[in-house]
Amino acid sequence: MTNTNPSPYELPREIAGLLAQTRKILVNYVGRLLGLRLVVAMLVAFLLGWGLDYLPVWFGGNEPGVAARVFFLAVASGLLGMIVLRGSRLLFWGKATNSQIALLLERKVPELKNGLLTLVSAAEHREPVSENGALMLRETEAQTMRLLNGFEPQGLLDQRRLNFWTWGALLIGMLTIGLASLFSVSFKTAGSRLLTLSSAEYLRQHVVELLGVRLRHDSIPESIPELSQAATFDAKGELYLARGMSLTVLAQVSLADWDRQRDAQPPGCELVYRSDSGLAGRVLMKRVGRFRDGVQTFELDSPPLDQLGHDLKFYLRSGDHSVGPFTIRTVEPPLVIATSLVCQFPEYMVDEESMRWTPRTIPWNLGTKLPQGTRIEIQGESSSPLSRALCIQEIGREKESEPMRRLVTEIPVEGREFRWPVEFLDDNLRGQIYLVDKNGVVAREPFLLGIDSIIDQPPRVLTRLEGIGLAITPQAQLPIRGRIEDDYGIAEAWVELTAPNQEELRIPLAIVPSGEVDGLVDLRKIKDTHEQISWEAGAERSLGLIVKARDHCDLRGSPNQGAGEAIRLELVTANELLRLLERRESSERRRLEQIYDELSRAREFLERMGNSQGTRSTQGTEPGDEPNDEVELLGADRQRLERETRAIYAGRLRLQIDKSANEIGGTAESFVDLRMQLINNRLNARERELRLAEQVIKPLEQISGELRGELRDNLRELQNQFQRLLKDTNQAEIEREISAGLKITKHGLDNSLAQLQEVIVILVKFDTQNELIDLVRGMLDRQTDILEKTREQRKKDAFKGLLD
Repeated sequence: MTNTNPSPYELPREIAGLLAQTRKILVNYVGRLLGLRLVVAMLVAFLLGWGLDYLPVWFGGNEPGVAARVFFLAVASGLLGMIVLRGSRLLFWGKATNSQIALLLERKVPELKNGLLTLVSAAEHREPVSENGALMLRETEAQTMRLLNGFEPQGLLDQRRLNFWTWGALLIGMLTIGLASLFSVSFKTAGSRLLTLSSAEYLRQHVVELLGVRLRHDSIPESIPELSQAATFDAKGELYLARGMSLTVLAQVSLADWDRQRDAQPPGCELVYRSDSGLAGRVLMKRVGRFRDGVQTFELDSPPLDQLGHDLKFYLRSGDHSVGPFTIRTVEPPLVIATSLVCQFPEYMVDEESMRWTPRTIPWNLGTKLPQGTRIEIQGESSSPLSRALCIQEIGREKESEPMRRLVTEIPVEGREFRWPVEFLDDNLRGQIYLVDKNGVVAREPFLLGIDSIIDQPPRVLTRLEGIGLAITPQAQLPIRGRIEDDYGIAEAWVELTAPNQEELRIPLAIVPSGEVDGLVDLRKIKDTHEQISWEAGAERSLGLIVKARDHCDLRGSPNQGAGEAIRLELVTANELLRLLERRESSERRRLEQIYDELSRAREFLERMGNSQGTRSTQGTEPGDEPNDEVELLGADRQRLERETRAIYAGRLRLQIDKSANEIGGTAESFVDLRMQLINNRLNARERELRLAEQVIKPLEQISGELRGELRDNLRELQNQFQRLLKDTNQAEIEREISAGLKITKHGLDNSLAQLQEVIVILVKFDTQNELIDLVRGMLDRQTDILEKTREQRKKDAFKGLLD
């Protein structure tokens, strides 16, 4: 029978329910598998992130930066995204059509031979089916139902994979829980660092700390904190250092859990470095002191910190902690390239008219000297901009047992210049100036500044008494001659006179600007002016005299005072002084007689030199010596010896004449002094003064001049002629010249001897007169003594009867 109204095919409820049940099981399976994978992936990602973040710390490094953590999170997020994406594709089965489910079942049950897929396709197309088609679908439906009878959709799933991920998630979870219980603080820090990208740091078992850096150089005192503070790292961990300097790095390592682990071993510390020159490595630092209370101190004062010539970057590492990086940058140190001194000298030294010691600026150099009391401003220029400058001075100790004191002065700086004011230059100024540039770099060697202080010396009194002796009369006048010198002028000068049991007397002394002194102290005038003064001659009566001067120096509150040589003058009577002068005059006369004898022997010797035969007896003698036995010589040797002897003795004779001339001049000066003493002591001896001046002093000065002048020239010419006699062949002519020269010389010497003899005769006459005068004085003195004794005896006789 033919179906005239065909209808669409519909799946039986059994097949439709099987398909729906299969779809639900697939969605549940994929969801569970995706969840387990996500859990495992997230736990593994966290553990891996924690490990990668904490691994550098475990080996003593620092935590990775934010960039590394961001990169890890990006990679982990990508992997999780891939897992989610793939799971989303599997979740597609939740929206799969019956055809797709049928295809999956066809693959699982090959015996269906696309029968289920045919039924599902016919039902989905919703097209009318013919009778024959319906018959075929029913046959296919029956066969499919038979094959699917008792089929369980769970068989489509791979339970082993689900179990694998389940156990994997369980194990990873348990591992995570275990690690979290052991490293709870670390896990918490890791979560904060990975999820919020915070800068929190992991808790360390070891804590390394950079205590400081010490400049290791002999020229920089370590005990000065002002300089040690310059060797510190800035906020960026950088330290600028002068090229060639050496450092000592100090570090400290402490154990975080020392209270719980008191049996822990002392930690170690190492310095890991790399320089710009390519040198890299690590150095164990030396322990300093003992490991106490979980703390150990370390230092490193060896390479690579010796004489740094390149930039150096280093870390300090101990156990699971390290600090750094620290960077040492080497630069050229600041140097002093110019120095000048702005000087303002003490007011008492300034002379506006001559422009001496007016304010001025002078360049500084080694050996600079300035007067004491000068106000100075030391100006210097550096090779680089400065942040500060320090001056270190060694100050003398107050007591011998105390050490030298160190004075540190902060010097103002501005740009590349520094200015150091010195208000008062007292002693020698010695200082070591350390320059610190803008980067805190201290120069390797200090700038040694030295200024010598010129101490204002007291006036130099170079005076003497002229024309007066050490024995004076009470009526004498004392001429003072000489100089008083001072570098900056004399304020006043005076003469101090002292006598036993009398007040000191001060007499002003005039001084010309050149410092010459030409003063006169008149004892008679002083006695007339000062009634309290009583100077009398007699035993134990003396007068002290000293010249003093004072300058303008006001640095110490009072000027400097200088004094000349103290002179002690003996007060004698006029007669006593005359006797002293007469004895000195007799002594000078005897000296002239001796000079006369020497010149007479020189005259005889000159006579023998004129006779060539007479020189044979002069061998080995001096002018004035007695003749020795003649030495017999033969032939030409004797003649040559005679000529050489005459030449030698001509020179010796000239020396003898010079000696006598000087002695006569000295004797004339002595007589001048005698005459001046007569005048300055106001002795009534006018006739004696004139005789000394005209008959003694004037002739002696004339004789001395003649001996020094023409006579000495003649002897020099004779000596030259005797020398020519040894060389020239024209000996006869030379002998005639020598004979003429000898004649002139003998004539001049005879005249000098005659004048000297006249002076001696006059002095002998004076001496005889003085002897007579002394005899009369002696008689008068004895008569005076007799009269005194007679008066005393008469007084005794007068009182003798009254006592009976």
